[in-house]
Amino acid sequence: MATSTLAKQGDPIGSALFTLTETGVNGGVAAGIATAVNMDGTSGTLVMVEIDNTGNSVASYLNLYDAGSASPGTTNEEFVFMAPASTRITYACPEGAVYGTGLTGTVVSTPGAATAPTSTVTAYILVST
Repeated sequence: MATSTLAKQGDPIGSALFTLTETGVNGGVAAGIATAVNMDGTSGTLVMVEIDNTGNSVASYLNLYDAGSASPGTTNEEFVFMAPASTRITYACPEGAVYGTGLTGTVVSTPGAATAPTSTVTAYILVST
C-alpha cells in the first residue's frame, strides 16, 4: 500500500531568484572576456545556486563577489562554484552564506581569470534579502 502526505511550506527559502547568463566569447565586453553583472545592491544570504553548463565540453565557474561591482580576473571572489563539463549542477547552502555589500556575478572558463566560456552558461542564484 502506498501513502502520501502533504507538508505545506512555512516561510519561503528565498526571496529573489537571479538569472545570470554568459553568452560566450561574443557576449563579453570584448571578445572572450566575461562580463560581471550586479544582481543585488544590498546585503543578503545566498541560499542555492544552479549552473547549466550543458553547452560546454569543459568546466565553467560561477564567481560571486560581495560587492556592488567587480572586474573578472582582478577582483577577489567571495564564492566560486564549478560546473563540470556538459552538466547542470545545483549547490545548496542550508545555513545560508551571507554577503554584506552586494552581489555581483560572472561566469568564467578558468578560476581567477576573465575568460568567458565558449558557449552559453546560465546560472540561477537564489537569495534571501
